[in-house]
Amino acid sequence: MSRDRRAWLRARFFRGLSRPRPLRRGQVNGQGATASAGKTERIVLAAVEHADVVTMCEVANIDVADLLGPGWDVAQDTSTWAKAGCAVAIRRSRGYIKRWHLRLGVTAWLRGRRARQMNDRHVVVAVLKIDPGTRFRWRHKVAAAHGPPKRNWSPWWSVWMRLVRTLAVYDIGADWNRLKAAIKDAMPRRRIFMHNIDGFALRAWLPADGLTHLDVGGDHPATYLTLWPTPKEHP
Repeated sequence: MSRDRRAWLRARFFRGLSRPRPLRRGQVNGQGATASAGKTERIVLAAVEHADVVTMCEVANIDVADLLGPGWDVAQDTSTWAKAGCAVAIRRSRGYIKRWHLRLGVTAWLRGRRARQMNDRHVVVAVLKIDPGTRFRWRHKVAAAHGPPKRNWSPWWSVWMRLVRTLAVYDIGADWNRLKAAIKDAMPRRRIFMHNIDGFALRAWLPADGLTHLDVGGDHPATYLTLWPTPKEHP
């Protein structure tokens, strides 16, 4: 167990709090850039069945809060297509969103050039209250993002990553549009959990295990892992 994690848990103990309960995290690409709204809805509904907190991208063609209903708390700015592309959702039985905001990751116009078939990339940053009112409660800071595609790697991806790697969050879920080696190289102080180009970048002290993926009917499988797995699962 890392020194930072031991210190975090010790501080909780002195406040009368217990180790957090396992939290299932999901990341899904809703294929909203090319699919119908109906298909994106089916992808999202299939993905959220298996998680407590889900980061999403390519969901600009739907209103995630309307789709998921009162059982979920959702952060998504539906004011424009570009701003609606990413979202964060938490199952209300596990918590709620205390606050959230957008960060501009990279603009479509950059250094006098226009990205091919890409809008501005916005990142959703949210502060979640997990298991509020219990001895397991904790505050989780998460971000949902979507990296520029291969056709726009230069120079958009590096500019986007420059912003993403500075986010003051514990947990970033994204379609990174690059493989794990590139993400590890760009974010050496985070632990990277990925299947193909989708997955998570976590603070080193945050325990996680059980990376899996699942076909949810889109062109990307959804990816999942468990935060704060039981100690027997994560030494």
